[in-house]
Amino acid sequence: MSNQLIPFDFENHSVRLVVDDNGDVWFVGKDVCEVLGYADPTNAMKQHCKGVVKRHPLLTAGGIQELRIISRPDFLRLVTNSRLESAVKFEKKVFEEILPAIWDTGHYGKSPTTPVQSATDIANFYVVLGEAMTRITGVNPGIAMAAALEGAGTATGLPIEPLRKSLSPAQLPLASLNATQLGQYLSLSAKAMNKKLEEMGSQTRNARNEWELTKMGMKWGEMVPYATRNGHSGYQILWKKELADSLFLE
Repeated sequence: MSNQLIPFDFENHSVRLVVDDNGDVWFVGKDVCEVLGYADPTNAMKQHCKGVVKRHPLLTAGGIQELRIISRPDFLRLVTNSRLESAVKFEKKVFEEILPAIWDTGHYGKSPTTPVQSATDIANFYVVLGEAMTRITGVNPGIAMAAALEGAGTATGLPIEPLRKSLSPAQLPLASLNATQLGQYLSLSAKAMNKKLEEMGSQTRNARNEWELTKMGMKWGEMVPYATRNGHSGYQILWKKELADSLFLE
Protein backbone atom coordinates (compact mmCIF):
# COMPACT_ATOMS: atom_id res chain seq x y z
CA MET A 1 0.00 0.00 0.00
CA SER A 2 1.26 3.47 -0.84
CA ASN A 3 2.49 5.76 1.92
CA GLN A 4 0.51 8.73 0.62
CA LEU A 5 -0.96 10.26 3.74
CA ILE A 6 -3.53 13.05 3.46
CA PRO A 7 -4.59 14.79 6.70
CA PHE A 8 -7.46 17.24 7.17
CA ASP A 9 -9.26 18.86 10.09
CA PHE A 10 -12.93 18.75 11.02
CA GLU A 11 -14.21 20.72 14.02
CA ASN A 12 -10.88 20.63 15.85
CA HIS A 13 -10.31 16.94 15.09
CA SER A 14 -7.50 15.69 12.86
CA VAL A 15 -8.45 12.99 10.37
CA ARG A 16 -5.96 11.06 8.25
CA LEU A 17 -6.63 9.36 4.91
CA VAL A 18 -4.39 6.89 3.13
CA VAL A 19 -4.46 6.49 -0.65
CA ASP A 20 -3.35 3.06 -1.85
CA ASP A 21 -1.62 2.13 -5.11
CA ASN A 22 -4.98 1.72 -6.85
CA GLY A 23 -6.11 5.21 -5.88
CA ASP A 24 -8.59 3.92 -3.30
CA VAL A 25 -9.01 6.03 -0.18
CA TRP A 26 -8.91 4.50 3.29
CA PHE A 27 -9.68 6.25 6.57
CA VAL A 28 -7.74 5.92 9.82
CA GLY A 29 -10.49 4.31 11.88
CA LYS A 30 -9.47 5.82 15.20
CA ASP A 31 -9.64 9.35 13.75
CA VAL A 32 -13.11 8.80 12.28
CA CYS A 33 -14.45 7.31 15.51
CA GLU A 34 -13.20 10.26 17.55
CA VAL A 35 -14.82 12.77 15.18
CA LEU A 36 -18.10 10.85 15.38
CA GLY A 37 -18.11 10.80 19.16
CA TYR A 38 -17.38 7.13 19.86
CA ALA A 39 -15.86 6.80 23.33
CA ASP A 40 -14.16 3.48 22.48
CA PRO A 41 -12.89 3.51 18.87
CA THR A 42 -11.71 -0.10 18.97
CA ASN A 43 -15.07 -1.37 20.16
CA ALA A 44 -16.94 0.86 17.71
CA MET A 45 -15.01 -0.60 14.77
CA LYS A 46 -15.64 -4.14 16.02
CA GLN A 47 -19.39 -3.47 16.26
CA HIS A 48 -20.02 -1.52 13.07
CA CYS A 49 -17.24 -2.23 10.55
CA LYS A 50 -17.76 -5.27 8.35
CA GLY A 51 -14.85 -4.99 5.93
CA VAL A 52 -11.54 -6.84 5.97
CA VAL A 53 -9.24 -5.58 8.71
CA LYS A 54 -6.33 -3.63 7.24
CA ARG A 55 -3.49 -1.95 9.09
CA HIS A 56 -1.08 0.68 7.90
CA PRO A 57 2.17 1.95 9.49
CA LEU A 58 1.88 5.63 10.38
CA LEU A 59 4.04 8.11 12.29
CA THR A 60 2.52 8.89 15.69
CA ALA A 61 3.67 10.49 18.92
CA GLY A 62 4.69 7.03 20.09
CA GLY A 63 6.69 6.26 16.97
CA ILE A 64 5.55 4.23 13.97
CA GLN A 65 2.40 2.25 14.78
CA GLU A 66 0.22 -0.10 12.77
CA LEU A 67 -3.16 1.69 12.76
CA ARG A 68 -6.39 0.19 11.49
CA ILE A 69 -7.70 1.79 8.32
CA ILE A 70 -11.26 1.39 7.06
CA SER A 71 -12.94 1.48 3.64
CA ARG A 72 -15.62 3.91 2.50
CA PRO A 73 -18.47 1.44 3.26
CA ASP A 74 -17.21 1.04 6.84
CA PHE A 75 -16.81 4.81 7.10
CA LEU A 76 -20.51 5.15 6.22
CA ARG A 77 -21.48 2.48 8.75
CA LEU A 78 -19.77 4.49 11.49
CA VAL A 79 -21.47 7.69 10.33
CA THR A 80 -24.90 6.03 10.28
CA ASN A 81 -24.51 4.69 13.82
CA SER A 82 -23.16 7.92 15.29
CA ARG A 83 -25.40 9.89 17.63
CA LEU A 84 -23.79 13.25 16.87
CA GLU A 85 -25.75 15.80 14.83
CA SER A 86 -22.53 16.76 13.10
CA ALA A 87 -22.12 13.25 11.65
CA VAL A 88 -24.10 14.15 8.50
CA LYS A 89 -22.07 17.34 8.12
CA PHE A 90 -18.86 15.31 8.42
CA GLU A 91 -20.06 12.82 5.80
CA LYS A 92 -20.99 15.64 3.43
CA LYS A 93 -17.58 17.31 3.81
CA VAL A 94 -15.77 14.05 3.09
CA PHE A 95 -17.83 12.95 0.06
CA GLU A 96 -18.56 16.33 -1.51
CA GLU A 97 -15.32 18.19 -0.80
CA ILE A 98 -12.38 16.07 0.29
CA LEU A 99 -12.66 12.92 -1.84
CA PRO A 100 -13.41 14.81 -5.11
CA ALA A 101 -10.34 16.99 -4.49
CA ILE A 102 -8.15 13.94 -3.92
CA TRP A 103 -9.43 12.20 -7.03
CA ASP A 104 -8.98 15.34 -9.16
CA THR A 105 -5.63 16.62 -7.87
CA GLY A 106 -4.10 13.85 -5.77
CA HIS A 107 -4.21 15.93 -2.58
CA TYR A 108 -6.53 18.01 -0.44
CA GLY A 109 -5.96 21.62 0.60
CA LYS A 110 -2.92 23.64 -0.33
CA SER A 111 -0.28 21.80 -2.31
CA PRO A 112 2.43 20.88 0.21
CA THR A 113 5.95 22.27 -0.21
CA THR A 114 7.27 18.73 0.21
CA PRO A 115 5.35 15.91 -1.50
CA VAL A 116 3.31 14.14 1.18
CA GLN A 117 4.60 10.72 0.26
CA SER A 118 8.24 11.84 0.38
CA ALA A 119 7.80 13.75 3.64
CA THR A 120 6.09 10.79 5.27
CA ASP A 121 8.73 8.35 4.07
CA ILE A 122 11.52 10.59 5.39
CA ALA A 123 9.81 11.13 8.74
CA ASN A 124 9.18 7.40 9.11
CA PHE A 125 12.85 6.71 8.34
CA TYR A 126 14.00 9.01 11.15
CA VAL A 127 11.58 7.48 13.64
CA VAL A 128 12.68 3.94 12.72
CA LEU A 129 16.26 5.12 13.16
CA GLY A 130 15.41 6.57 16.57
CA GLU A 131 13.73 3.34 17.65
CA ALA A 132 16.78 1.36 16.54
CA MET A 133 19.05 3.66 18.55
CA THR A 134 17.03 3.10 21.72
CA ARG A 135 17.87 -0.61 21.56
CA ILE A 136 21.61 0.04 21.79
CA THR A 137 22.99 -0.62 25.25
CA GLY A 138 23.32 2.59 27.24
CA VAL A 139 21.58 4.91 24.78
CA ASN A 140 19.06 7.18 26.48
CA PRO A 141 15.68 6.47 24.76
CA GLY A 142 14.36 10.01 25.24
CA ILE A 143 17.46 11.59 23.75
CA ALA A 144 17.45 9.14 20.83
CA MET A 145 13.82 9.84 19.93
CA ALA A 146 14.23 13.59 20.41
CA ALA A 147 17.18 13.52 17.98
CA ALA A 148 15.15 11.46 15.50
CA LEU A 149 12.20 13.87 15.67
CA GLU A 150 14.53 16.84 15.23
CA GLY A 151 15.99 15.21 12.12
CA ALA A 152 12.54 14.47 10.74
CA GLY A 153 11.39 18.04 11.30
CA THR A 154 14.49 19.53 9.69
CA ALA A 155 14.34 17.20 6.67
CA THR A 156 10.63 17.53 5.94
CA GLY A 157 9.39 20.77 7.46
CA LEU A 158 6.67 18.79 9.26
CA PRO A 159 5.66 20.14 12.69
CA ILE A 160 7.36 17.99 15.31
CA GLU A 161 6.95 20.14 18.42
CA PRO A 162 3.72 18.36 19.56
CA LEU A 163 5.56 15.03 19.28
CA ARG A 164 8.60 16.37 21.12
CA LYS A 165 6.37 17.56 23.98
CA SER A 166 5.00 14.03 24.34
CA LEU A 167 8.44 12.72 25.34
CA SER A 168 8.98 12.29 29.06
CA PRO A 169 11.29 14.94 30.53
CA ALA A 170 14.71 13.77 31.61
CA GLN A 171 14.75 12.79 35.25
CA LEU A 172 18.51 12.58 35.57
CA PRO A 173 21.32 14.98 34.61
CA LEU A 174 22.52 14.42 31.04
CA ALA A 175 25.93 12.89 30.49
CA SER A 176 28.32 15.29 28.79
CA LEU A 177 31.93 14.34 29.62
CA ASN A 178 34.15 12.07 27.55
CA ALA A 179 36.96 10.07 29.15
CA THR A 180 39.48 12.88 28.62
CA GLN A 181 37.25 15.50 30.26
CA LEU A 182 36.28 13.14 33.07
CA GLY A 183 39.96 12.37 33.71
CA GLN A 184 40.79 16.06 34.03
CA TYR A 185 38.68 16.26 37.19
CA LEU A 186 40.84 13.50 38.71
CA SER A 187 44.18 14.50 37.16
CA LEU A 188 44.19 11.33 35.05
CA SER A 189 44.96 10.86 31.37
CA ALA A 190 42.23 9.55 29.07
CA LYS A 191 43.99 6.16 28.95
CA ALA A 192 44.21 5.96 32.74
CA MET A 193 40.61 7.10 33.12
CA ASN A 194 39.36 4.45 30.70
CA LYS A 195 41.34 1.81 32.57
CA LYS A 196 39.82 2.93 35.89
CA LEU A 197 36.31 2.85 34.43
CA GLU A 198 36.96 -0.67 33.18
CA GLU A 199 38.23 -1.79 36.59
CA MET A 200 35.11 -0.29 38.18
CA GLY A 201 32.98 -2.46 35.90
CA SER A 202 31.41 0.57 34.20
CA GLN A 203 32.68 -0.16 30.70
CA THR A 204 34.20 -3.00 28.71
CA ARG A 205 35.70 -3.64 25.29
CA ASN A 206 33.33 -5.15 22.72
CA ALA A 207 34.15 -7.44 19.79
CA ARG A 208 35.25 -4.40 17.72
CA ASN A 209 37.63 -3.37 20.50
CA GLU A 210 35.46 -0.33 21.26
CA TRP A 211 34.43 0.82 24.70
CA GLU A 212 30.87 -0.12 25.58
CA LEU A 213 28.79 0.57 28.68
CA THR A 214 28.08 -2.26 31.07
CA LYS A 215 24.82 -2.58 32.96
CA MET A 216 26.56 -1.08 35.99
CA GLY A 217 27.89 1.79 33.89
CA MET A 218 24.41 2.87 32.78
CA LYS A 219 24.03 4.63 36.13
CA TRP A 220 26.75 7.09 35.16
CA GLY A 221 27.06 7.06 31.38
CA GLU A 222 25.25 7.08 28.05
CA MET A 223 26.13 5.82 24.59
CA VAL A 224 25.84 8.83 22.30
CA PRO A 225 25.89 8.63 18.47
CA TYR A 226 28.35 10.77 16.53
CA ALA A 227 29.39 11.32 12.92
CA THR A 228 32.78 12.36 11.53
CA ARG A 229 33.49 14.73 8.66
CA ASN A 230 34.40 11.69 6.56
CA GLY A 231 30.88 10.35 6.88
CA HIS A 232 31.74 7.62 9.39
CA SER A 233 29.54 7.12 12.41
CA GLY A 234 29.73 5.38 15.73
CA TYR A 235 29.03 5.73 19.43
CA GLN A 236 31.03 7.23 22.26
CA ILE A 237 30.44 7.01 25.97
CA LEU A 238 29.72 10.26 27.75
CA TRP A 239 29.77 10.41 31.53
CA LYS A 240 27.88 12.45 34.11
CA LYS A 241 29.87 14.92 36.20
CA GLU A 242 28.38 13.27 39.28
CA LEU A 243 30.69 10.32 38.58
CA ALA A 244 33.74 12.56 38.83
CA ASP A 245 32.41 14.02 42.09
CA SER A 246 31.84 10.52 43.45
CA LEU A 247 35.34 9.32 42.51
CA PHE A 248 36.95 12.49 43.84
CA LEU A 249 35.44 11.86 47.25
CA GLU A 250 36.76 8.29 47.43
